[in-house]
Amino acid sequence: MHMRPPSLLLCFTLPVFISLLSVSSPVAVANAYSYGMTTPTIERSGDGTLTVSPANESDQSALVVICHGLGDSSEGFADVAEHLAKNLPYVKFILPTAPTQPVTMNMGMPM
Repeated sequence: MHMRPPSLLLCFTLPVFISLLSVSSPVAVANAYSYGMTTPTIERSGDGTLTVSPANESDQSALVVICHGLGDSSEGFADVAEHLAKNLPYVKFILPTAPTQPVTMNMGMPM
């Protein structure tokens, strides 16, 4: 029987999150092998939201929401989420896409 890591909710900017993972990557990789590495399920919704779920959703014990910056979309971080999901098979990743709207400081151009 496999022990799941404890559930924990933390909010970081993506560069901080990735640097924390790189510090603990041997643990993440060891956990991935102990869970039996499987291919995550990737879903794209009509509104641009990307969801990367564990192959076996009953193994999910954590959730990470990755938000993009101005002028980007969820597709800009899709490869990051897919890579992380392969090394963290108990984590579900959600990447929402914000709607395009006029930006005042960009002379009203939609972004």
